[in-house]
Amino acid sequence: MNHPLAPRVAAYLAGKLPGARDVAVEAMERISGGASRETYRFVARWTEAGQAHERRMILRRDPPASLIDTERRIEFEAYRAFFGSAVPVPEMLFLEEGAGPLDHPFFIAAEIAGFQASPQLPFESGDAAALDYWEGVIDEDELSPQPIIRAAIRWLRANPPPPAQKISVVHGDYRTGNFLYDTNGDIHGILDWEMSHLGDPLEDLGWTLNRIWCWAQDDLRGALLPREEAIAIWEKASGLKADPAALHWWELFNCVKGQGIWVSSAKAWSDGQNKDPILIVSSWRLLNAQDRAALELMGRL
Repeated sequence: MNHPLAPRVAAYLAGKLPGARDVAVEAMERISGGASRETYRFVARWTEAGQAHERRMILRRDPPASLIDTERRIEFEAYRAFFGSAVPVPEMLFLEEGAGPLDHPFFIAAEIAGFQASPQLPFESGDAAALDYWEGVIDEDELSPQPIIRAAIRWLRANPPPPAQKISVVHGDYRTGNFLYDTNGDIHGILDWEMSHLGDPLEDLGWTLNRIWCWAQDDLRGALLPREEAIAIWEKASGLKADPAALHWWELFNCVKGQGIWVSSAKAWSDGQNKDPILIVSSWRLLNAQDRAALELMGRL
């Protein structure tokens, strides 16, 4: 049975494909894992100039409540900026910022099919403004006191990082689970750009190294590499130096950012804004783990 959204998506596509006839959306299913957007895959079929067409597509729709408050245009334009470059991303097709067609804003992209995003498979086979933002999220959404992360915030404010070596595009959530890869380990698509911004590239490295992504409870960061080996590869690929003091600041900053996301997850679930199981699973699984990661970085664990 097709998804209830399918006929509405088909009607929307019919209006966006002027020469298309008999537009149909089939095999529509929700993809689990996304927390800041509802993500669906589907197959669009239509006839144009007597020829049959078929294309696999992805729908990313804003939910009633999200772990991360982001603008879908930022994510859409980030994908568009990188499409056709050395950074592999899906092709963006349509952006709808109004709530009319599907009740919430959304965009539609071409699907990169046939590859994996699972963070489990590898081991189974800021600056002051950024810190202000995440502290504000915790202030607003915490359901219980967060003494460890509050201590981390105090330390970060008292020990600002050195200036960035360069300003670059920061993905904001670059980690295992947010890229598509094949069995040879080649990356075919980098996903989830909704937190992208200009900043210090060490922010992305620090997020990738976050202890919470050691999925097998070992020291393989992102289930891929030991921390020091990952840093060495990053330095060689980027041509930059991962200054230990600067990287330490960004790693601890990312503990604050992560906890902001997890407390927002718990708040959205508790308030009944969004009953997607990923919200409560994220908070249940990661709140304590994020505290422990912060304690380790502060030399208290």
